[in-house]
Amino acid sequence: MNTAYIRNLWNSLYPGETEIFNTLLSEFEISLAAMTGPKRPPFDEKGSVYCLYPDCFDGGFTGAEARLDYIADLGIRTLWILPALESPGRDQGFDISDYTEIDSRFGGNEVFAGFLKKAHSLNLQTVFDVAINHCSDKHSWFQQAIADPESPYRDYFIWSSTGTEYADAPIVFSGMVDSNWEWNEQAGAYYFHRFYPFQPDLNYANPAVTAEMIRTLKNWKIAGVDGFRMDAAHMLWKKEGTDSENLPQVHIILKIFRAFLDLLGEGSMLLAEANQPVAGMMDYFGSGDECRGAFHFVLMPKFWQAMAEESPRQLLTAEIPDLPESCAWFTYIRLHDEVTLDVVSPNERKELVAYWADKPVRLFKEGEAFSGRLFDLLQQNPERVILAYHLLFALKGTPVLYYGDEIAMHDNEEYFHRTSEETGYPDARFLHRGPFDNARALRARQDETTPEGKVYRGVRGLFRLRNEEEELFTANPELSVRGSLLISRRSVGGKELLICANLAGTESNSPLGMLGPYGSAVRVN
Repeated sequence: MNTAYIRNLWNSLYPGETEIFNTLLSEFEISLAAMTGPKRPPFDEKGSVYCLYPDCFDGGFTGAEARLDYIADLGIRTLWILPALESPGRDQGFDISDYTEIDSRFGGNEVFAGFLKKAHSLNLQTVFDVAINHCSDKHSWFQQAIADPESPYRDYFIWSSTGTEYADAPIVFSGMVDSNWEWNEQAGAYYFHRFYPFQPDLNYANPAVTAEMIRTLKNWKIAGVDGFRMDAAHMLWKKEGTDSENLPQVHIILKIFRAFLDLLGEGSMLLAEANQPVAGMMDYFGSGDECRGAFHFVLMPKFWQAMAEESPRQLLTAEIPDLPESCAWFTYIRLHDEVTLDVVSPNERKELVAYWADKPVRLFKEGEAFSGRLFDLLQQNPERVILAYHLLFALKGTPVLYYGDEIAMHDNEEYFHRTSEETGYPDARFLHRGPFDNARALRARQDETTPEGKVYRGVRGLFRLRNEEEELFTANPELSVRGSLLISRRSVGGKELLICANLAGTESNSPLGMLGPYGSAVRVN
């Protein structure tokens, strides 16, 4: 193995900590020697993504495995599996209590292995969601840390006698959490957390923590996972006097992760969740040696602005820079989280929340964001849902489909109230989470005249077409505007892809013919 590059990265972050590094290298050598059978191919960053919670399909990976044919039939090539590791479940699995085990509620490691085998047989690659910034307060690391101040695990977390340090780090869940510090009586100290108090942040200034996370990623890659979503990647390193986000050490850590994983097989995928302006997000690709994907947080609110204004002008200002080879922007209308508006101006944020949050239950972070199912947010109008995906496909990027949006699932207020009561937090994101609606999916596929049938037919058609004509859909588009109409053209090898989207509630004449209110169309010739 050529490990000089990784060693240099490690020494730049942890000078003198050679014993831990050498132990990691030895472990990788042993793992490589034990690997049998063909290696998984390099990750394909261009394949459309389906995002799902493991417990949404009949309770776990057995139910999810039964749905894989359905997902593949949509034209999907990548599964993004939201948190599946052992967890108390107070934050939908982002509060991990054991990084080595699939949650027993979802079937455990053996059932997950069967799920991966079936997914790979259908040419579906997997992205595994790992909360790398924090864990659960029920994790054995934290339990040992609070029980014994001399425990080596004490330094896995960040402590204070006053709870006043890192004052410039923003509070993520404003309105539900009022401090980044929480007092622990047993430890006799405050511990630092950027999210809920039951999610203590890990201390990456301690090389042992970085080593633990490298082992976690290694073991799941060996198990067959193809890539990893780096939850809250930009928050990993804390420094007094800064907002403790996007610090240079974060990028060194991610490069170390990537380089170690590439020892097991080239082309490893790290997918960055870094809610930053475009220039800041670009840093997460490095020179093609860091993350291979990043969510385009700045583009997402532009879709909502365009739909609210019934004008495509916002999309013409979208900055989607070219990336190193084998890297991609991951783009979306909405995901499992709130529709976050951190990157728009205060006035724009106020206008968007006023337009889209038509009831208090949708409000998140004291009105700085909103939540809800796509179908309900778009006034239960199938044409507007299909329009939203035409807008997504009209621009550059690897598109993400959030489970259930393809069958026009509704807000689940019962799930919101029940889960809010169980967790103690009225988290607006619970509104668009919860079980997959199997009955609705059946109706969607059997009757195209129903609202869910119209959405399913339109969304499935787009994703399947993109899968069939990937070279066209991944080419850079030429965008133009005609009133309320967005026109996107791509040409490759004598073939042309034309997408037209009418954002207005009135008819519009397009190069693809007359489009009705919120009408959209696509043609390849």
